[in-house]
Amino acid sequence: MAWEYLENLDYRYELVSNHIGELNGEIVLDFNSGNSRFKNYLKGNFTYLSNDIWDNRADFRITDSEFLDQQPSADIICGFGLGGYEISKEKLESATLTQTLIKAVEKYNPKIIVLEYIKDFRPIKDVIVNSLNNNYDLKQFFKKLGNDRVMIREITICNRKI
Repeated sequence: MAWEYLENLDYRYELVSNHIGELNGEIVLDFNSGNSRFKNYLKGNFTYLSNDIWDNRADFRITDSEFLDQQPSADIICGFGLGGYEISKEKLESATLTQTLIKAVEKYNPKIIVLEYIKDFRPIKDVIVNSLNNNYDLKQFFKKLGNDRVMIREITICNRKI
């Protein structure tokens, strides 16, 4: 697969898990999760569900829009490794993920939204964040792991305002 380099980027799961803290019954949906390893970093009592059409380690081998349609609720939604289809037109990436994540926020009103992406795909993150209508506080993290563009990573964690 084209995503082997992501196997060495588990720091992002640890960083997000530490930010979220101990869970108490929350439902976590991880869209287009690939290896679904984020669940190994979560702490406490939670339900974790993931989808990916390319990786059989996900709970469901269905599209992101089908995954959204099948899940009745969520407290935390995650988009690790946003594929940037709108910019790259890469056929292995989901053409619908950005809109699916926006619909997921509308459907679930989650407590937390996690968006992780390469710097080049920041405009896609901005589309999602702009759809939140200032209902979330943002925390951003940046990490440069090398000079290759896929190694310049950003994470935006959106916490619903109370």
